[in-house]
Amino acid sequence: MHKLDAIGIAGTGRMGTAVAKRLIENGHSVKVWNRSPEKTADAERSGATVCDSLEELSQCSTIILSLTDAKAVFAVTSELIDAGVRGGLIIDMSTLLPSDEAMVEAEMAAAGCQYVDCPVGGT
Repeated sequence: MHKLDAIGIAGTGRMGTAVAKRLIENGHSVKVWNRSPEKTADAERSGATVCDSLEELSQCSTIILSLTDAKAVFAVTSELIDAGVRGGLIIDMSTLLPSDEAMVEAEMAAAGCQYVDCPVGGT
């Protein structure tokens, strides 16, 4: 099986943490970041590496976004771009309006990233 570098996850609420755990169970290296660092504890106990900044997370070639709303997604993607994220794959599991998704996709494309809109309902 071909192994990739660590998969990054921005947002370690219930859904982001569940995805991190599942990836780790399947042999992947996972790095996580959350605005509230204490919310990374469960993923870290499962084997994820905690990133202190989005700049650190931006080094992953695949980054999964599992964030609350459009405001959070725009803030994180803007900071990832400022941190130098280039190329790679961004998978957005957040549930946003189509117009907001289109804006995020355009930003990511301008940064040279592939973007996949993959909303997941966690309630």
